[in-house]
Formats: sequence, C-alpha cells, structure tokens
Amino acid sequence: MKWLESFRNKMADEKSSKNAINKYGDVRSATVTGHGVDIASQRTDDLDKKALAFIKSLTRNREGNIRVLDVGCGPGGQAVRMVQAGASVTALDMVNYSEQINTSMRRAGLESGLEFRQAQIPQDIDRRANPNLVLEEVSIIFSQRMIHYLPLKRAQRALAVFRDICEEGGRLYLSASGLTSELSDGYKAKNRPLANRFGLVSKAIAEKHAIYQPVCLYTLDELATEVEVAGWQIEEAFLSPFGNVKIVASTG
Repeated sequence: MKWLESFRNKMADEKSSKNAINKYGDVRSATVTGHGVDIASQRTDDLDKKALAFIKSLTRNREGNIRVLDVGCGPGGQAVRMVQAGASVTALDMVNYSEQINTSMRRAGLESGLEFRQAQIPQDIDRRANPNLVLEEVSIIFSQRMIHYLPLKRAQRALAVFRDICEEGGRLYLSASGLTSELSDGYKAKNRPLANRFGLVSKAIAEKHAIYQPVCLYTLDELATEVEVAGWQIEEAFLSPFGNVKIVASTG
C-alpha cells in the first residue's frame, strides 16, 4: 500500500531529523575509538564530490591506474565511492575496519580496487623513516576529519609525508575541524597558539559528536599555511557551513 510506505518514510525522516547532530541531517553513528561520527557512510560533502570529480576527469584523460590513498578512511564510505569512480584505493585507518569495508564493497557489487591497511599516521607511511616500506606513489591523497587528531608537529610531518608520496600533478583533499565551528564551544585549548592547541572538546560537544580524543582545531588560514609549508600549492580553501576547513591542493 503506497500510503503506508509513504507514512513509514515520513516517520523515518522525522526520526532522523530529531536525532540529527547537524544541519545536514547526519546522525550519531559513532566510531569505536571516540574519533567522531562516521559521516562518509551517510552522505557526500563538497570535498568528497570534488575528489570524485577529479578521479573521473583523470580516468577520461589519461591511461593507467588512478591510485588514491584514503587516510583515516573509517568504515570506507568514501573509499568505496572512489573505487566506483575508477580509482584503485588504499584505505588507511588506525582501527581495523576491513570487515566493514569488505561488506560495503560487496553491497556496491565491487570485487576489487580497494585494499585496507591498518596504520598509524604518519609514521607507518613515512618512506624516509622506513627504508623497507613498499608504498607506490599515488595520484590523490584524500583525508577527511583526521588530521585534527594529531598534535601540530605530527600533523606537519603527515602533510610532508603526503607530499613525498604524491606524484607530480597529484592532488590533496584535506579537511579538519574548524576553530569557528561549534566544536570550539567550551574547548579549553581555543585561545592557545596553534603550536600548543591540542585538547579535549567540552563534554556536551564530545557526547554530541562522539569526539572523545584530543583535537587541534584550525582556522582556514592556519591550515592553508601548514599545507603550503609542506610543499603543496593551494587550489581551493574554504569553510563548510558547519565551520570546518576544507582544502584542495596540488603538487604544483
């Protein structure tokens, strides 16, 4: 009965709206380690779409494998989409999400194109510190909502490592929680200089967004500067409506 299906859909939408943690309608699908909510499995944002569009442009305009490194992949929502767009993806996370990713691949009807590796960032992908590390250069580094979980010195090293393993003509798609977002409400490190800005968000914000680990919140200019210092050339830098920092950069 169409009316019953319509009614159930309406009720589901209302329930989702009531449980939403932000204006986008995302619900609190918490990661297992207190590193926030799994957004990628719920929707694509502007940065996701830009990366997918770039992958598709590469598949149209050149031969060979489009290699992507998804850093902080979580359960793999965006990683699977990038495989669907035509890329070969290596997905990294400190947590073993291989089972969830394999399930997502099967649901998408994909049998290959995605490899998961459990890794700590940046040390486990630093070729200079690990002479025996086998890691091919990649066309794209994609990292959403990960780098703010690193204190500044580790974040700087990560950005430099990303640049080292990205081929010429490659791109970086990066986001971090913003100092002008609601995450800064009650954030005790808010007024510290960037070098020392690393701490817990307020209890209320932690409960709402499932962020129980220390974070470094960035302004747009701060993160853009760090990306440039690491050797990247900024192509786009903008704030999301929520106040998070989004950056697209190239190898120059």
